[in-house]
Amino acid sequence: MTHYLTPSPKEVREKEKQDFLASVGWDKAHIAFLSGDCSFRTYHRLSDKISKRTVLLMDAPAPHEDTAAFERVGKLLEGYGLRAPEILASDHEKGLLLIEDFGDKTFTNCLNRGMNPKPLYDNAVNVLLHLHKSFSTDDTSEEPLNQYDDVALLEEANLFLDWYCPHWIRQELSDAAKQSYQEILLGLFPLARNVPQSLVLRDYHVDNLMVCDDGEDIHKCGLLDFQDALLGPVSYDLVSLLEDARRDVPEQMSLALKKNYIEANPGIDPESFETSYNILGVQRSLKILGIFARKAVRDNQKDYLTFIPRVWKWIEKDLSHPALKDLDKWIKAHIYPFREEEKLELA
Repeated sequence: MTHYLTPSPKEVREKEKQDFLASVGWDKAHIAFLSGDCSFRTYHRLSDKISKRTVLLMDAPAPHEDTAAFERVGKLLEGYGLRAPEILASDHEKGLLLIEDFGDKTFTNCLNRGMNPKPLYDNAVNVLLHLHKSFSTDDTSEEPLNQYDDVALLEEANLFLDWYCPHWIRQELSDAAKQSYQEILLGLFPLARNVPQSLVLRDYHVDNLMVCDDGEDIHKCGLLDFQDALLGPVSYDLVSLLEDARRDVPEQMSLALKKNYIEANPGIDPESFETSYNILGVQRSLKILGIFARKAVRDNQKDYLTFIPRVWKWIEKDLSHPALKDLDKWIKAHIYPFREEEKLELA
């Protein structure tokens, strides 16, 4: 009697990738693992020995990831004259994409090698300015973007309650405390949307921006990780860039960049923008604390915990805005008494 071993999920996935590469003529290429991120996506670089050409394989398994959205948003960005990777082949059902290789010069790598940060951040802000002036909801009428509404914003902010608090302050918050937290945030979100709406890329920071040497001006900035784009406040991606969980941005440069953005948008009320910026800065940072704690607890990936002190620095800065006084009081009452400075202890 013949016994057959059932392939493991990993073996099944490897075969799916090999079949996909064979179908597009890249199965004989040299494959090198590049990286993963906080999502389920991983990337591999394929190198053709004869032509010396390289491309990237994005492994973004469904239902966790949406490669069709990556292609759809990428084409939208390209239509505005921005630099998104060209899609060379796709299998959306399997969650596999073959995409243009922008190389290794992420803004992060360039900054780590000592490149002057000002031109990089200037270009990143100019990309946002161009996007926000170009975008029209008419361009997404056939497949409308989901709204960055109260439900989405609160669901993200609740990651702080669900993952960070239980493993940091090591006790469950009362139902009343959780309800108060949510009510405060729901009162703030309308103020956050009191600015123009546009395409929000959501993870707009130096890890996802590339220096493309074959481009000029904004086309020199390659964009990655935009498949989760929503329709939301223009302030969101700017605060994502300047209040980066993984990197300090010099305060004076950050203030100047924000000022430049506001002055380039005469229709924006500076006070409303500042309020929106701080509210979304706090919301994003609370979400990030929850994500980092989840990665540590659920996935045993604790490297992200080294960024916790910086995230708290951004939270404390944003909480100093008068509009956030009630949330500031809530944090001081329910979180600070249990806080271990610059350390996350996992229960």
